[in-house]
Order: sequence, then C-alpha cells, then structure tokens
Amino acid sequence: MGVRERLLEWIQQAKEMRQFFLVFFVWIVIFSGTAFAEELENNYPINFKRYSESIASAGQLHDRHIPFIEKENYSLVVYLAFDSSEDKSRLGIDKLIRGTGARYVQLPVDWYQPTPEDYNHFEGVVTANNERNVLVHCQMNFRASAFSFLYRVIESDEDFEIAKEDMFSVWTPDATWTNFINEVLMLRGVTGRI
Repeated sequence: MGVRERLLEWIQQAKEMRQFFLVFFVWIVIFSGTAFAEELENNYPINFKRYSESIASAGQLHDRHIPFIEKENYSLVVYLAFDSSEDKSRLGIDKLIRGTGARYVQLPVDWYQPTPEDYNHFEGVVTANNERNVLVHCQMNFRASAFSFLYRVIESDEDFEIAKEDMFSVWTPDATWTNFINEVLMLRGVTGRI
C-alpha cells in the first residue's frame, strides 16, 4: 500500500471517528437534557413529587433549590442518605435550609440494608412535626418516595394503591427495598404488599 492509499485510509478513518464522536456528543446532550429538563425548567429537585399539602419527596437538594424551598414554604426537610465528600455542591446545605426557617434533619439510611428502625426514626421525626409542610429527600427520590409511601399508608391512612402508584411513578423498588417495605407494612399491621 502506497503513501497515497494510506493517507486516504487515514482520512476515511478520521471522518468515521468524527461522525462517531458527533453522534456520541449529540446523544449525551439529548440524554442529559431529558433527564434534568424538569429540574432546569422549574428549578425543582429531580423526581419531585407532591403528595398532599403536608408531604412531598424529591431527589438531591442543592443550594440552587433554596428559592424552591422558600417558595413551597417547607418547614421540615428530612434527608435520608449519607453525605458524599465528592458532592461539593451540597456543602452547607443544612445551614442554607435552616436559613429559610425550615428545620433540617438527616437520617442516613443504608441503601443496601434499610431497616424497620430506620422507618421508626423517620416516622418519629415527621409525626413530631406533623403540623409542618415536610419535604423528604435523598439522592434520586428512591428512599424518600419509599419512606413517604410508608408514612402515607401507615400514619395518614391514605389509599394504598394511590400511594403505591405514586412511588412506582418514581421508581420500581428492587428486592431489598421491596422486602423492607413489605416488612414495615407487616410490622405495622397493614395488609397490603407491593
């Protein structure tokens, strides 16, 4: 193969690589735009769900969500995850939330081993503040929607199927979380299972 043929082959490969990277870049832009469209448009946290006048759940809160917390008039924010040293945008979020007049409580729940005691702690905090407008959150609103589902069904006597549908609109719990939810329901005397 001569120099000319090698050069033409290299140019063809470069064109193919450019097309690949262009398609890849467009795919990334579309995917990230779709995943965060609601958050960017409304400044709501990811996967935000309002269930009633007194309780809502959402994904991760950041400093850009402080106006949202003030506008929605939350007076209790419960965080159900562990802090991550990699997420610098959350530094001081507890102080910022408290600056709105809301109370901030962190109840870290192990993603791989949620326990009925975790729910008991959560229920105690929310029940002690039942006059408040509560926002429950975690990273993606998976833990938060599960705990909100349990609270709504157990403590607020809300319709089981509606509460379940709300949770399933955010995510479908895996075996660990299904077992956890069903165990709490059983321990609290609720006959339904997810």
